[in-house]
Amino acid sequence: MWSATLIVVSLMVSCRSAVDSVTAEKTRQAREWIRFWPEHSIDWGPTLDDSRWHIVLDARESFAETMLQTASAVPLTERQAFELVGEFSLRVRTNAKPFLIRAVGSHVETAGFDLHTKSNGDVTVIGMALSHHDIPPERRPIIAWLDQPPHELYLWFSVAE
Repeated sequence: MWSATLIVVSLMVSCRSAVDSVTAEKTRQAREWIRFWPEHSIDWGPTLDDSRWHIVLDARESFAETMLQTASAVPLTERQAFELVGEFSLRVRTNAKPFLIRAVGSHVETAGFDLHTKSNGDVTVIGMALSHHDIPPERRPIIAWLDQPPHELYLWFSVAE
């Protein structure tokens, strides 16, 4: 009986260690994408309407990350955009073009994003989550319909209690 309990406990510890290792690697990868605004500037620009951006489907995240391997933003066709986000319609009429952009966030239910754009093309993506626990950041690619190609992309992730 004790040997069965010992085996179960050993397996649980081993699985927990593997999960911690995967989480640590995802966090490291997410931090590679983070890029803060210069210290002397906090003008993020106006918030981009929620109808003009969407998070890439979980099943397509790996593919989207591959596309963002060497660039922080990638122009897309409408068809490519809809393949990455699923059925999605813009609520506002616009001539904006879809771009796949890097973002850092979380899959927890209390997580979200704010996107800001400036007239010079700068885009700021702020990933956030509400939790009493530490929430590790993760790469979360986003499709944004923008009036012009991104000039500079700034992003970070924060957790509030």
